Amino acid sequence: MKKIVINSTGTERDTFLNLPVAGFLKEKVPGCEIYFIAHEHSRFLVASSKLVDGFVSVRNVLAELKDIVPDVIIFLNKDKQIAKAAKNAAVPLRICEKSSVTDRLYYNKRLVLDKTETTSLRSLAFVAKALELDFECKVQLEWLGMEEPVSSRMKYRGIIKKTLYNVVLYPFAKGEDKIWPLVKYLELVESLPKHQFNFIVVGSEWEGNLLKQYLPELFRQPNVKDMTGMESLQEAMDLIVHADTLISFNSLLAHWTSTLGKSTLMVTAPAELPYYQPLNPDIKLLVIDNIGCNTCTQKKACACIKQVEVDIVKQALLEEMEKVKGAEE
Repeated sequence: MKKIVINSTGTERDTFLNLPVAGFLKEKVPGCEIYFIAHEHSRFLVASSKLVDGFVSVRNVLAELKDIVPDVIIFLNKDKQIAKAAKNAAVPLRICEKSSVTDRLYYNKRLVLDKTETTSLRSLAFVAKALELDFECKVQLEWLGMEEPVSSRMKYRGIIKKTLYNVVLYPFAKGEDKIWPLVKYLELVESLPKHQFNFIVVGSEWEGNLLKQYLPELFRQPNVKDMTGMESLQEAMDLIVHADTLISFNSLLAHWTSTLGKSTLMVTAPAELPYYQPLNPDIKLLVIDNIGCNTCTQKKACACIKQVEVDIVKQALLEEMEKVKGAEE
């Protein structure tokens, strides 16, 4: 079994957390080639892993599958149209998680999987069961095969300050409700010495406009740089490589940054962790779950994340600064 295709057509975050599958298979099936089917907006994430041999676009899946001639396609996300294309491309083994009697129309191997906690563990357990491989229910960071983007620091001349500690803030994303209150970012900036810290706010144009509408005072701070207006999360990632610390609620950005060994503070809701546990244990999670609420699982503002006080984030940032500067000496 030399050519294995992984269908990962969920969110960008899900696709990133599925990437350890590539390293696991390279270790367990020597000489195999790994291809990921994903949406176009996840192409750069798949390309960031040196262990993935190719990206298959959802837009052109039938033609690309015919070119690859895979031995097996494993569906981490079930997709009727892609399964139909795989069958038409004569992929001999098409594996999915059993959930419906109609699965047999397009999939020829269906499995029942025990529930596991996190996205990465669940994906690895499923692939291991599908191909009858041993798996110890533990994610190895090296299975990601992450490579740091090649980017010139000169590109951010005037944005990244050599003499200051550079902190990237990603406070808000369209469609997200489990965010740290925006006003607390302003309080954090105001609580730290301006001669030591340089804050860079990133986000899309839409996100930036909303931030300026609800929190214009943040952008009036002399040590805050406005880098909203970015066209993709990839642009933000490119900038973060040259900064010292990222502070964000966004788990995809935090996961990605931490796996590169960058200092990362993730202000998060407790309900997120069972599914999106960070791959790198060095990431600093700022989370409070002492009120026993269950609102985090609903589509509404999260009471738990609101309880993360500015002083908690400030102290964590100061500790990260000491650690980063210590490593540079």
